[in-house]
Amino acid sequence: MKKILAMMLAALMLTAMLAGCGAPADNTGDTSPSPEVTETPDSTETPEETETPEPSEVPEESEEPEPSAEPTEEPVEEIPATPEPTKEPEPTKEPEPTKEPEQPEQGDEGESAAGSLEGMSLSAIIDAVYAIKPVELMLATSQVDIANADSLKYSTGLDSADLISEATVSEAMIGSQAYSLVTVRVKDPADLATVAQQMKDGINPQKWICVGADDLRVAGSGDVVLLIMVSSDFSDTVTADEIIEAFAQVAGSLDVDLK
Repeated sequence: MKKILAMMLAALMLTAMLAGCGAPADNTGDTSPSPEVTETPDSTETPEETETPEPSEVPEESEEPEPSAEPTEEPVEEIPATPEPTKEPEPTKEPEPTKEPEQPEQGDEGESAAGSLEGMSLSAIIDAVYAIKPVELMLATSQVDIANADSLKYSTGLDSADLISEATVSEAMIGSQAYSLVTVRVKDPADLATVAQQMKDGINPQKWICVGADDLRVAGSGDVVLLIMVSSDFSDTVTADEIIEAFAQVAGSLDVDLK
């Protein structure tokens, strides 16, 4: 509203000025125009009363939640289970001492010990000897064809198989290793010493041609004769004496021992 009044007053003043400038001048003299009386502006309008804001409503009091009707369950105390009494361990039984195998009584030379070797095959006797005295050579055990004269002579040194029933030999699988262990079973134990001597006399220690066995022994017990010959180059591995000692343990005693 004040702006409108001010604009109107300015417009009136501008109009008056334009009117003053455009009036003709008097020849009689310069008379200054009488000042125009400015109109008193109308009294300003009373500003409208602002509405008093209504007081805000007091918030309603929130209702307290009603207590739940369901009663709270009281915690149930767990009763610990009674542990079962542990069983006392039964006392361990002390192991019974193992009984040492009874060594067969060694008899004097000439007394038969056939009972110690009775029922054992010749290959089983050789295995028992090796169990007592292992030989660190690649060996193979085979049965001798006593019907073949050449094979019989080569392996046992016997010219005839008339006095024996079987023969088994264990030799090195490498031909350049002079090692041979042979066992024969006589038909009659009375011929044990005869067959042992024939084997010692008839065997060829140089049968490998390129190598030879210079350590030789023959022994007998009951109805079995054992001949062992080996090169002394293997003395750190096996000797003829060690084999004969092992054979004596297996047999129980020796009836014949030829060195």
